[in-house]
Amino acid sequence: MPENAVISPFRLAAGLRPAPSVALALAAVLLGGCQTTVQVQSRFDAAAAEAALKPGDNTIKGSAFMRKKSGTVVTAAGEVVHLVPATAYAVERFEKLFPRGKFNPALGARRVETTDTDYERLTRQTKVDKNGNFSFENVRPGIWYVSTRVSWTEPRETLPSGGAIYDRVEVKGSGQEVEVILSGN
Repeated sequence: MPENAVISPFRLAAGLRPAPSVALALAAVLLGGCQTTVQVQSRFDAAAAEAALKPGDNTIKGSAFMRKKSGTVVTAAGEVVHLVPATAYAVERFEKLFPRGKFNPALGARRVETTDTDYERLTRQTKVDKNGNFSFENVRPGIWYVSTRVSWTEPRETLPSGGAIYDRVEVKGSGQEVEVILSGN
């Protein structure tokens, strides 16, 4: 098939696959058109986030993974995990990004129209290790959102599976180790 040929849904349904460059362009169009943009009305309180991010003596550790339909587990190995103080802005943001639970699918994902630049600056980040594990040390007591993404592409598929996942974690007291499993459930 010529690279500039029109891709008919009937050709795709019949199992006729376009050239890789055409498939990538088609996937970009489909993914871009499937996103829902949401707006956060709350103002970001940088002072509250800064106070929450001051060093404490607790640890949040966990693992991040999803299970494919086949039962195979896919970890978030190499992905960034975010630790977000539960300010009013963050609470509303997570409620709008994840309206049906703790999973925001890669295909048809929701995104925030604009993000306060201080919001991104006032979060902590770490990377998931090769086994899907992560840890945040020196965390103060409070309520936190922990989020990352797990994605993969099935064989003979062009569009990604998986998506963003999160959980809400409450740290109480001092010297605690809180465990969290991010799985989209």
